[in-house]
Amino acid sequence: MESLEEATAYVAPQLWQSLSGTLMTNDINDGKPAEESAACIALSKNDCYVISASDRKVSLFNMMTFNVMEMFIPPPPAATFLAFHPHDNNIVAFGMEDSTIQIYNVRADKIKFLT
Repeated sequence: MESLEEATAYVAPQLWQSLSGTLMTNDINDGKPAEESAACIALSKNDCYVISASDRKVSLFNMMTFNVMEMFIPPPPAATFLAFHPHDNNIVAFGMEDSTIQIYNVRADKIKFLT
């Protein structure tokens, strides 16, 4: 029986980018050192959207065009976890640094705070 003690990868990682060469990036300009900033990312179930958070800035990207569809800064604290609703790509949950959860509706452009 083969030992499963060590994980290995046989395929080199690849950067996925649009044909135009556009890269998806979040702006971080609040003067906080990068090692203190929380960063997280989530891919929608249909692979059409990516939502990314760096410190307090959250960006929603269209994966077909690699353009930012929406960028917003929720009130403190910073997002530390992101997840799309499994059945509706227009609903995103943010886990916040203070353990609260915010639900964001992309279509309505509204955030609902939960504890």
